[in-house]
Amino acid sequence: MAKTEKQLEATRRWKRENKERVSEYNREYDKKNRERRREIDRRYAARHREELNRKQREYKAKFSPEERKARAHAEYERNLPTYRAYAKRRYAENAEEEKRKAREWAVNNRERRAAYRLAYRARSRELHALRREEVNRQQRERRHANPERTRAAKLRRRSHESLLSPEDVAPLLNDPCSYCGGPADSIDHIVPLANDGSGDWTNLTAACRSCNSRKHTHSLLHFLQREASIKWDTALNNGESLKRLPDKDADTAQIELSF
Repeated sequence: MAKTEKQLEATRRWKRENKERVSEYNREYDKKNRERRREIDRRYAARHREELNRKQREYKAKFSPEERKARAHAEYERNLPTYRAYAKRRYAENAEEEKRKAREWAVNNRERRAAYRLAYRARSRELHALRREEVNRQQRERRHANPERTRAAKLRRRSHESLLSPEDVAPLLNDPCSYCGGPADSIDHIVPLANDGSGDWTNLTAACRSCNSRKHTHSLLHFLQREASIKWDTALNNGESLKRLPDKDADTAQIELSF
């Protein structure tokens, strides 16, 4: 039995007044019926292909690329909390898959990743200059909330000031990166300062900035295992032949990539 116009209007009014409940219901439905939802979207797109293409052409003709980008950014800013909540929820539901995709993207897009980081740092400096007082307040709160990281930063500064002179660093920078074999342009603490590592000579090694950044505060074993996993997955995806070598000891498995 078809609904009357009065019933339809009451339904529309209820949806407007209960947007959060409707959104939550739709999310739960999409999560439980993901394939069915995709199939419905595909059928709709197939039935209305001409109309969708026409609307897209009209939109592109009406707005220039710069205007379209500005409108998209304005829409994102207006709904920033919603987008962030969706991104966090999606990551929580698919954490391992999202991490794997991020690792693959980082390996296959090193130059783009470096460009993004440079742009991010430049933008951060500009925002810091515009919001200096607020940024300083946030930094003070962050230091009080994370005493371990604050302590590690102080130890890092002290280690460089008290133990590392240019004469000490020069021999290390002549060595290749200890992790990838490429040219070294930085010094890494094998046991991170955040994990109670020291600034002694025995805890220092040459590293390129890329490996140094990826290792971050991870332990040496964790970092090497993660790098081996990334190389293994990348080689499999590229169809390269892999050969596992005999272990040198019971706890170490070496993997050789045959190119």
